[in-house]
Amino acid sequence: MPDGSFYDEYEIRWRPASYYYDAIERPLALATIHDLDQSAWPDPHDPGRIKGLRDEVRQLYETTSYCLVADMPADGPFEGCCLTRGYEQFFIDLYTDHAFAEALLDKCTETLIEFLEVFLAEVGDFIQVIAIGDDVAMQTGPFISLPMYRHFVKPRHKQVFDFIHSHTKAKIFYHSCGSVYDLIPD
Repeated sequence: MPDGSFYDEYEIRWRPASYYYDAIERPLALATIHDLDQSAWPDPHDPGRIKGLRDEVRQLYETTSYCLVADMPADGPFEGCCLTRGYEQFFIDLYTDHAFAEALLDKCTETLIEFLEVFLAEVGDFIQVIAIGDDVAMQTGPFISLPMYRHFVKPRHKQVFDFIHSHTKAKIFYHSCGSVYDLIPD
């Protein structure tokens, strides 16, 4: 596109902004709960995603002393919802449309777990750390209240982390931008 923008696999449109890209079109901004299954979701089972990966990772595992860290291509459930729906609209959903918020969180969680399933089946026995990102905070604190985090997001984080632990011995490196201090005990 002439402005340097592009669409990703989720059909989010991104535009260059200084050192980063800003999402400028959200594919689920106007979606209803019935639209979720018909929307564009990436195919975690595309064989091109892992072609040659096992041999490359095994070679690094066997011939170097590096700690092998895998960074997942999919966002965590909370951030995935914010990026596909838009932060403002998803926050409104959390307060006014629990059924939609839960369905979208479930879809984002399921998609991430499918990515993990394919990836860990291929290289889970060679990696030492798996990095998962899910930005749940801003500079001043969490995006949502602690009770809302515990109700909506924490069970899905647990689902993802339990899946990882059941498919690899790798440690989890959890990344979140913002001040997550209040969420650390959880």
